[in-house]
Amino acid sequence: MKPRGLLELGTANGGTLFLFAQVAHPNAKIMSVDLPYDRWGEGYALWRVPIYRRFARRQQTIHLFRGNSHTPEMLERVRKALGNQSLDALFIDGDHSYEGVKMDFETYGPLVGKGGMIAFHDIVENDNFRFQVHRFWKEVKQKYRHIELVNELNQKGYGIGVLYVD
Repeated sequence: MKPRGLLELGTANGGTLFLFAQVAHPNAKIMSVDLPYDRWGEGYALWRVPIYRRFARRQQTIHLFRGNSHTPEMLERVRKALGNQSLDALFIDGDHSYEGVKMDFETYGPLVGKGGMIAFHDIVENDNFRFQVHRFWKEVKQKYRHIELVNELNQKGYGIGVLYVD
């Protein structure tokens, strides 16, 4: 898949944003949402913005939204940037609480068009009680055709789960 419309929730150090720009369609609209950097190490600092914008290739556009993905204002900003286009891919890697990942899925999932995909990072249970993506993943994967990308069956944490929107 060479997505033309892609949204990442959780930019952090920009690693997946860079990779998405490399595999996306040459004319892709790539959007990323994350919190501004804070004293707890969440989000990313303002000085990273010009670096992240340089990830765009050819005619790609990268829209960087710094703020909370759970607010109606952020959803409106994403919708406005998307225009009348639907998303081909949504990558959820922001708030790792059960409520947070569920809210991101319910808020931005409807923006993904038929034939698209929704991916979740950190679907494998780990020892960090704050990371509850695995709980939501176990529920939501029952309703979709899906694939799990996990290195080892006994690993603690990480993993990517992909839902296919039919």
